[in-house]
Amino acid sequence: MLSCLAWGLQGLFTRQWTGRPEPRILWAANLVAALAFGLLHLPNLSALNIPVSPYLIVFVVSLNAAAGLGFGWLYWIFGLESAILAHFFMDLVLHVLPALLQTVLR
Repeated sequence: MLSCLAWGLQGLFTRQWTGRPEPRILWAANLVAALAFGLLHLPNLSALNIPVSPYLIVFVVSLNAAAGLGFGWLYWIFGLESAILAHFFMDLVLHVLPALLQTVLR
């Protein structure tokens, strides 16, 4: 997503469709992709069985968008594999580890 957005924004703002995008273009693309990443995590709220408020929506979108910015930066600097691994380990720490600890500590 980041690559497509960067390519499109570069063509739109600089009229150059080839070459490496400027850092400002990449950061703009990363911001849009991170916001989409945050919004795509909203359906997960239905699994929590709690009342959804506007504050909770902003909280979920902003935290996931912040993570998305980090993943986008990793993709930009180190490649796709680093972003995938970072997302995997973040999910492992945030979802699997607490469930395992809850089971063990019962």
